[in-house]
Amino acid sequence: MQFNNLKIYSLSISFIPISIIFSIFLADLLVSLTSIFFLIFIIINKKFDFLNCIEFKLFLFFYTILIISSIFSDYNNSIITSLTYLRFGLFYLLIKYLLINTDNFKQYISSSLVISILILFLGFTLQLLNFDFLVNNKPEFRYSSFFNDEAVLGSYLIKIIPLTIGLLIYFKQHKFLICIFLLSIIMILFSGERSSQLLLILFITISLFYLPYNKKIKVISIFLILTVISTTIFINEKIRHRVLTQTFFQMGILDKEEKYIEIEIKNKNEEKVIMALIKEDHFIPLKYYLMFNASFNIFLDNVLLGSGVKTFRKKCMEPDYYQIQNYSLFKDKPYNFYEGYTGIDSCSTHPHNYYIQILTETGIIAFLIILFLFIYSTYKIFVSRKLHNKFFAIGTFLNLFPIVFTGSFYNNFISILIFLTLSFLLNEQNEKM
Repeated sequence: MQFNNLKIYSLSISFIPISIIFSIFLADLLVSLTSIFFLIFIIINKKFDFLNCIEFKLFLFFYTILIISSIFSDYNNSIITSLTYLRFGLFYLLIKYLLINTDNFKQYISSSLVISILILFLGFTLQLLNFDFLVNNKPEFRYSSFFNDEAVLGSYLIKIIPLTIGLLIYFKQHKFLICIFLLSIIMILFSGERSSQLLLILFITISLFYLPYNKKIKVISIFLILTVISTTIFINEKIRHRVLTQTFFQMGILDKEEKYIEIEIKNKNEEKVIMALIKEDHFIPLKYYLMFNASFNIFLDNVLLGSGVKTFRKKCMEPDYYQIQNYSLFKDKPYNFYEGYTGIDSCSTHPHNYYIQILTETGIIAFLIILFLFIYSTYKIFVSRKLHNKFFAIGTFLNLFPIVFTGSFYNNFISILIFLTLSFLLNEQNEKM
């Protein structure tokens, strides 16, 4: 297979945002295959100078840390994840090559991102209309569109929206932009993912400052956004419970004198169920507090290289790091007394924060590299002269924002979306951009 038809490769990469919705396996397969073929192209055509860019060198340095960390890990399975992570560096180079050598790639990826949002809105609408298959397979008290039982609708949207808006600005599709923006806001609110909702508020705040509209349009936009948000929250009982009641009570803002309350709400089968809420002992939920505590202890014993990629799930079970605890309200009760509030331990598949995970599993050097990318994206928001480039920077800024709960940094779904947006940010000076 020769790399002489840029259109085929542009279409293959552009199909990835759509394929993620229905099959993360297919999306990752596209990343892997196109990256391998691109590497073959580089070798056959001796274009090794293309590997000499500073971004890829930085990636290789990060990649080397992953490999060394896994080699010295107590768990052998870590090395597989580290070795295969190379595909994302090649994925970045492929996008860089397409941005330099073709005029169509940006149009294809822009169309794909918009189509992805419209597809998700179709699935979301069908869930609102109680379409059986989509309703029966969605998470309790949340909406997920075609992601079904995976609660990632909000996470997916907040990762692609800045890139989508940046490309719509690039192609001067300003009117269409507002429509896509509002649809995304509605879906993120209904997704019930509070981290995505927090990032959405941050994104709206930044976007309204930079969007290319006069004051009148911005005032109208603010009014529309606030109307959409308030209507969504106060009309839909499940979203109101998730976004307001649960959050405010856990933070001690609502019912300050109470440590525990029960509220009645309908489940996805429209049956009334009792939901229990309890005041958090710490600023964050007890589960996260224990995971972060275990992560910090693991990091202190593995400061330079961490415990190995994807080893938290096993390391947290070791006696030196494992913790189990009840909420203080049930501190004298047995661990099996009240599911969700007693017998909460410090283990999970990952620590649920990118930076804590990287510190724990790959050490301080890898952490500083990711932190540098976050700081760089923040800097580019202010200094980029072209508006679409500001939104590419905002995308990476939100993707790497440190003060939220997240999925695993090495998850295929997350890695693909992070590298996709990062590729546009780091290639803003391209003559084709």
